[in-house]
Amino acid sequence: MSGAFTIDKADPSKASFSLTLKTASVDTNNKKRDEHLQSPDFFNAKQYPTITFKSTRIERKGDDAKIYGTLTIRDVTKDIVLDGHFNGIQKSSQGGDRVGFELGPGPDPPCCEGDCR
Repeated sequence: MSGAFTIDKADPSKASFSLTLKTASVDTNNKKRDEHLQSPDFFNAKQYPTITFKSTRIERKGDDAKIYGTLTIRDVTKDIVLDGHFNGIQKSSQGGDRVGFELGPGPDPPCCEGDCR
């Protein structure tokens, strides 16, 4: 998994977030299920090695946020909304900032309507 985010404390509307997941790295702690998820029945990890999310806008209310963006699975891109929560900033042992976030599906999780294939 790799990702990037930018935060502008002076103008939160300029924030952005992106994430790339390797489909072959999905680990549900169940080998048989993981193999099935990586098969052509689901992610088809050999043909579609990544899942991506890119924000299009972020709306903050205190420490909570709605993160609007595009989710791409198997070359199918859909608009989705993620619920986010900002957990705070701490200094790392190397002196840099460490930022904590939680993300989850919004009110309409992706791929619940229609077919993602």
